[in-house]
Amino acid sequence: MTSEEKKAFYAQYWGQKVGKCSTQDHDHLFMVNDNDMCCVDLIELRTIEQLERNELEILCDLVWADNLDKNLGYNIYITDLLHIDSRGYFTRQRVVDYLRSIGILVAFRQFTPEMLIAEGVVKIKV
Repeated sequence: MTSEEKKAFYAQYWGQKVGKCSTQDHDHLFMVNDNDMCCVDLIELRTIEQLERNELEILCDLVWADNLDKNLGYNIYITDLLHIDSRGYFTRQRVVDYLRSIGILVAFRQFTPEMLIAEGVVKIKV
């Protein structure tokens, strides 16, 4: 991953308290200029599997919108959303934007979440 790709990846999480930096005393991602951007060593994000119930309900609303039958409850939709064959839902732009806004690791350009972890730019929160 090039320095420019790394900066572009980090830019998606601007303003969130996800950055880790060994050269300055802060715990969030500063992006005022390139120098501040360079100080970030890695960011800590959650995985899709770490979504909380209320976040999953918001995702269901984003994915199914008006087609979501709230009389059925969210459980059936959440089960479908978290099924491994349903990962296509996570490519929709409004879904991706929401996931990034709450600190969830999503694919970036040609990099899968696993590749981003292997590159050392992301650490998964435990």
